[in-house]
Amino acid sequence: MSRQDDDFFVGYLSRWPATLKTFLPLVALLFIAGFAVGAIAVSATQDDPGNGAIQWGQRLTERGYIYAEPYPHLRQAPTAEHPQGRTFTMVRAGKRGVQDLATRFDGQFVEVLGVWTRRGELEMIQAGGRQGKPAVAAVEPDYAVDALTVTEDLGRWRIAGEICDGKCYLGAMRPGRGLAHKACANLCIIGGAPAVLVTAEPVEGTEFLLLADETGAPLPEGVYDLTAILIEAEGQLERRGDLLVFKIDFDSVRRL
Repeated sequence: MSRQDDDFFVGYLSRWPATLKTFLPLVALLFIAGFAVGAIAVSATQDDPGNGAIQWGQRLTERGYIYAEPYPHLRQAPTAEHPQGRTFTMVRAGKRGVQDLATRFDGQFVEVLGVWTRRGELEMIQAGGRQGKPAVAAVEPDYAVDALTVTEDLGRWRIAGEICDGKCYLGAMRPGRGLAHKACANLCIIGGAPAVLVTAEPVEGTEFLLLADETGAPLPEGVYDLTAILIEAEGQLERRGDLLVFKIDFDSVRRL
């Protein structure tokens, strides 16, 4: 075999065989591209943590009318930016709700101090006092309660989605999967965080529905077996400001 025909490659030699000068760079480029495509593919399968996770920690002071059921929420009168009225769900720090405060001030005009988070169309306040001020306090109303938009009945719906807690899923923690996700959701709901349905498809322009039982009360303990899995259920849908509430008929629930 002549010297020109010998393609044997020796790493410590300064020159590559002619037939490998194109092959080896091409293999290297394909190898790097494969890693890049693989990284994009893996990241695309992960749940989006949402804007809430990025914006978590912004302090705010909000005023409005507070309501205890199905889960504590604060409603405000319509504005140009929020033509249906801005509505916040409410929690405390940790896996705790604010049911005691919401029940004490139910239907009253209050000032709430806390930390704000949002995911999609659903907003939440983690109530917490500061500088000697209470987390929730009754104050002189800026407007009458009849300035709020009327609660609107949107009829009976059959909706598919996943029951999650309305705190961690909004940004307190990155949404997860499996048993850890289910345990976290249940601990938050047991502690008083609002239960939400993350819908498979948008409903009236939103993917996040505050949940209630058929009477409009908080969900019963039976919900713990249904969190973090895909379900389908029927129930009445109603609008409270820019918040949608889905009153689940538990007899209609089926796992998908």
